[in-house]
Amino acid sequence: MMRDRNHKFYGIWAAQGWSFRQRGEAACWGDGNWFGWVAAASNCQQNWGNNLNAPTVFGFSESMAAYCNSRGGGNNGDPGSACPAAKLNILRIGDWNMCRNAEWMICVIQGQANWGGGGSGDIVFTMSPSMLDMDREGFNDRQGFYSENDIYFLEICTLNEMCSNYEEMFSAAVGDTFRCKFDRERWMAAARDMRQLG
Repeated sequence: MMRDRNHKFYGIWAAQGWSFRQRGEAACWGDGNWFGWVAAASNCQQNWGNNLNAPTVFGFSESMAAYCNSRGGGNNGDPGSACPAAKLNILRIGDWNMCRNAEWMICVIQGQANWGGGGSGDIVFTMSPSMLDMDREGFNDRQGFYSENDIYFLEICTLNEMCSNYEEMFSAAVGDTFRCKFDRERWMAAARDMRQLG
């Protein structure tokens, strides 16, 4: 799906966050040097919106909020508030696009997403990757645009391209901890394919 210019994932890599990249339009990675730069975790020591030395949650907006609420986040429908209250990390930044999202993911998995350096590197799935179903979750019904929950599908596929132990993700249950083993060669191979899409 990440290697198909006709797939919806192609549109989510638009240069401008929350816009939809049309076929042939430039992606957020520009000339492509971004892939190597971000693999080096060059941009980690910044404010990603929380930056606790704690596990990071991934999932749908609703599943993240529910998980964080159940762990001390209160009774809040907004994961951006519930998860910090539960001492869990979540991405919440301005000027978002999928490249910024992937930068943050690499910082998380390399244990460098904590402000000033450091971080746990642990990922907690609040929606099991093996349970993702694009038809059931309405992903395929939203053509020409995407929602916050659609990004989770692409995050899982992007982790699949970053981690040598990617198969472990698909046996993880809700609440299980996943520790990605970053694989630069695997990531750069994906980069070559994605750049060729034009």
